[in-house]
Amino acid sequence: MNKGRIVIKINSPVLIQDPVLDSRDMVATIRDWTSGMPYIPAGVIIRALRQNADLIRGVSRDKGARVDKVLGFAEKEGMLWVGHAYFNGIGPAGLASTRNRQLFVRDIYDALTEDVSTWYGQKMVTGRAIAAGLVFESAFQWTGEATDADYDCLNACCAGIRLIGEKTGEGLGRVGVMPDEVELTKKNLEFLGG
Repeated sequence: MNKGRIVIKINSPVLIQDPVLDSRDMVATIRDWTSGMPYIPAGVIIRALRQNADLIRGVSRDKGARVDKVLGFAEKEGMLWVGHAYFNGIGPAGLASTRNRQLFVRDIYDALTEDVSTWYGQKMVTGRAIAAGLVFESAFQWTGEATDADYDCLNACCAGIRLIGEKTGEGLGRVGVMPDEVELTKKNLEFLGG
């Protein structure tokens, strides 16, 4: 399989720091301004995958080498390319043409996000978060010929992701992640050392 998708089920509101905001007093969901769709940046997904990869590296040298091949390490690219995660996998290009842009930006952003309050320093701050109960999908592609072992590695890294985004210590950002809606199997658990 050369292409696929990573499915992210949102179990509690997900906050992501918006890099375009000047003030760090506000945590907000990143949105694509051409469509109004909130999304989870590819960099956030890769970072979560690599955190699990660090745990897998500790299981055995062979599994560590597999993780390095798939996800890369330090400044070296791996063989897995991951895209931004959009609501039900519908990217902005497919949506922007379907409705009036101004209405679309307001309506979709409001429908897929919710207000949440979190502690920031000594005060409570209200921000916008991706709402719980939604499913986001990120396209991925192998840059080389992927083996079953490579796909097992991706399954294992995805299965270990429980939290994503900002303010995870406050109960936000709980997720379930799996490639192509594949259920966690005994083989995946064995890869994790379970």
